[in-house]
Order: sequence, then structure tokens, then C-alpha cells
Amino acid sequence: MGIGLMRTGYANLNNRINCIPADVSIKAMIIAAWKKANEGPGQLTVINSAAEVHKTADYNFLIYDARYLYYKHPMSQVLWAPGGTHAPCKYVYYLLFFLYQVIPSMFLDLALKARGKKPFLLKLQRKVFDAQMSLKYFTDNEWVFKTDNFRNLAHDLLESDR
Repeated sequence: MGIGLMRTGYANLNNRINCIPADVSIKAMIIAAWKKANEGPGQLTVINSAAEVHKTADYNFLIYDARYLYYKHPMSQVLWAPGGTHAPCKYVYYLLFFLYQVIPSMFLDLALKARGKKPFLLKLQRKVFDAQMSLKYFTDNEWVFKTDNFRNLAHDLLESDR
């Protein structure tokens, strides 16, 4: 969304996103370090700082929410109105990316060059493309982690620290 540079996504919209706020993960790291320091050496405990499946949202919800927030709080400098499409298939994504992102960026870069300004959009679109290709493995799969140790961290705190 943002300023309208990204018009085509490469993901399965039905997959769930497993993410949590950074402060929750940081608090969990602090509690886990405190717990380990008090326990002393011993068995290594794996703590997955992740959301439980019933607390995750899918990409459809993320896109719906982003559009809602954009219309409720529009940005002032937008190249293209919010919208866009997604493609779970690689070849359809390539085509849509070229049509909706590369071609408009070429025209906008030409307009920038005609005004004596430095063109940058095609270079930026290449970075967007590379980022989406790098993230494809993660956006194409659902990630479910065992979070028992993560949930139990709160029980290990002293009552005065909760």
C-alpha cells in the first residue's frame, strides 16, 4: 500500500501470517534470560516467540485491514491509489508485475528525466521484485510453532513482576 509502489503481491492469500509485536518477543527474551540465570546450567529450552494459530490472521485480512486503514487515514503523497492484486502463480506474478509495476515506473521515470530529475522508480521496483522473490518461501507456507514454553514464561515470573 503506502505510496502505491507495490501493486502486485506474490503470495497465497489464504495462508496465515504468524507474527507478534516486537515488544512481546523482547519481553519474552528478557524473562527467558532471567529464568535461565536463576536455573543455572542444564538442559537447553527452546522458546518459540510466535503467535498461537487461533491468534493469527491470513493475508486476505491483512490486505483488507490495510485498505480500510488507508481510506480512513489517507496518505498525502501517493503515486497510485490503493489497490492492486496478488498472484499465487509465478508466471502470472511476472506478467502482473511487468504490467502494473514496471511499465508505469518506466513512464514515471521518463517524466522525472524530462523534468531534469533523477529517475529512481525502476531501480526501486527491482528491489521490490527481489524482496518478494526472497520472501516467497515464507509467504507461500504456513508456519505453526509450538508455543508451550513461550506461554509458560508468564507463569515463571514473580507475582510482583507481572
